Amino acid sequence: MNPPIEGVVHLSFDDGPSTYTEQISRLLSDHGHRATFFLLGSSIGNHPEAIDTMKNSGHGIGYHGHAHLDGWKTDDQTFKEDFQQSASLIDSRLYRPPYGRLTCGQYRWLRRTHEVVMWDLMPGDFKSDRSAEDIRKHILDHAKPGSIIVLHDNELCGAKVLDLLPLLLDGFQKKGLRSEALSSH
Repeated sequence: MNPPIEGVVHLSFDDGPSTYTEQISRLLSDHGHRATFFLLGSSIGNHPEAIDTMKNSGHGIGYHGHAHLDGWKTDDQTFKEDFQQSASLIDSRLYRPPYGRLTCGQYRWLRRTHEVVMWDLMPGDFKSDRSAEDIRKHILDHAKPGSIIVLHDNELCGAKVLDLLPLLLDGFQKKGLRSEALSSH
């Protein structure tokens, strides 16, 4: 990853594409923000048009595996096969492990060709007791230049994220922040 730039944070969205991806992508772009979407290979076939929308809007794309496997609970061979299945569908050097979990061997294997992307803020958009306002407040209270913020682009969280984004992007503007897509070396 690149060193932090004053005023720049990195919104990222895991688990897509979903029925919400194109709306999320356009909303961000309409407000001059870019994000990185970490996609599940198993979902790409259901929403192939979403990838073009993301790319055309200047958003970044990365892998999130094919079947959202927990690296700690997955043997290395199964992990590699899952990764390669999604790698055949996405052209990217960025990978975010589901649950943030990898074994040392999986990490070493990935680092030969890809950049593993973790995060410093996960405000819990997947929790039913967290409102869009709770999430907005958490992000704005804790985001700093270089922060990588994880939200989710899936059927469970999509509607909440769409409610959150206008509030969050307004808050970013007031704090002098903007979201840029992550780039690899």
